Amino acid sequence: MLLWNDALTAEADRTLAAMRTALEAEDGERAVDLGWQALAMEPLRPERYFLLATVSDETGGMPELGRQLRALGLEAMLVQGRIGEAQRMTLARAFPNWRGDWGDTERIEEEADKLRMGIGVELEAERRLAPFEFLRDFLVGARQGLSPLALMRVLQKVAGLRELLGAAARNALREGSGVRAEAAAMLVALQGAVGEAGVMGDLLRLAGRREEPVAKHAEWALAQVARRYPGEALGVMAAAKGGDAAERRVAMEVLVRLERPQGVGEALAGLAKGFGAIAGEAEAGPLAGALETALRKRGQREAAERLREAAPGAVREEDAKGDFRRRSLEQVLVGQALLEGGDVWEELDGGPVVETFRREAPKLGRNDACWCGSGKKYKKCHMDRDGGR
Repeated sequence: MLLWNDALTAEADRTLAAMRTALEAEDGERAVDLGWQALAMEPLRPERYFLLATVSDETGGMPELGRQLRALGLEAMLVQGRIGEAQRMTLARAFPNWRGDWGDTERIEEEADKLRMGIGVELEAERRLAPFEFLRDFLVGARQGLSPLALMRVLQKVAGLRELLGAAARNALREGSGVRAEAAAMLVALQGAVGEAGVMGDLLRLAGRREEPVAKHAEWALAQVARRYPGEALGVMAAAKGGDAAERRVAMEVLVRLERPQGVGEALAGLAKGFGAIAGEAEAGPLAGALETALRKRGQREAAERLREAAPGAVREEDAKGDFRRRSLEQVLVGQALLEGGDVWEELDGGPVVETFRREAPKLGRNDACWCGSGKKYKKCHMDRDGGR
């Protein structure tokens, strides 16, 4: 399992304890290494960045590295839905000379910008920082809008960042994490591009049990991983017959589209026995039609007949063109099609194509240079007048 793993959370706590032991023994190099390990396990927790920055400073590290880490910690805080009391206390400890409102997100952005201003770090530190800066860039893009070019850069790097992205998703899904649901959904969706077979069980549970938008993004990611690992997907989906109705529905949705000749029919027949439990759901009609077709195609005629008897009013033709699971990664991450209802996309020739967003002006982030050429940041210039384009 990747997205839920209590053992990994416990390991992060043990790593931090070992770091403190190393500090007491005045083994600064080991303490810093353990701090990096703990950060990689919990990369969305701002306090981990602040702690590592302090350890680096106290053990003779470059001041520039501490500044970079503190800036990343502040930016990790901006991923959270609101700056609550716990976050304010974290800021008070990390920035004792802080001026202004602790809960002012614009003030946090400005402080992060100031920390980054005109600094560089040695090559080894830059190598260690790079994955966390990538994560920062992705989350900023998820919040403000990724461009196709930014997505291309994401895809060039994600293969080597599978563990970090999995840890970030796990952090975002942790109860009480405070991470915005939209950011958590995007991290879950990214598992569709980088996730290995072992993540499918977690994605199935997320799709069946979490609220929107995470559930829909998890189902989309599950469909992508299942295409890459059809054999493993068959086993995971077949086992869902012992799960609740929501998980069985998702498992059926995946299996009816799985291009695998052996075993799918039997697995679908097992899942179809519980179809009556979801026959009243809005998705039941199209799913029942696809399920009956798949059962007959795979030689499970008796199971198809039982399905009609169990849910006589549910079986109707599936609208395959409207299947959100067939949308591309670009549609999901750049177009945010699963967040915004997908009405900006047009599906042609039986498959989805990107109709790209049409904006009368480019989408600007708060910290981008203003479009007017003044040299000021957008938030300091035209953002209020534009209504935040």
